[in-house]
Amino acid sequence: MKTHLTIEGMTCSSCKFLIEDICQEIPHVNSCDVDIKNGRAEIDHGPGVTGDEIAKAVNGIGKYLVTEVTTE
Repeated sequence: MKTHLTIEGMTCSSCKFLIEDICQEIPHVNSCDVDIKNGRAEIDHGPGVTGDEIAKAVNGIGKYLVTEVTTE
């Protein structure tokens, strides 16, 4: 499964690495690729986690706001 997040508040490569690290700590997440320029993240994961759960983890960082979640 792939989930795409639109994320506000990312400004630098540290943001990219922080979000990728948080996502990869979630059980069933295989990989996370963050595109700072477009304010998007693509997460590859198994059925044991939902897009909303991933968005909640990113929002939990406190510096970022997930404004859209789509899962395919």
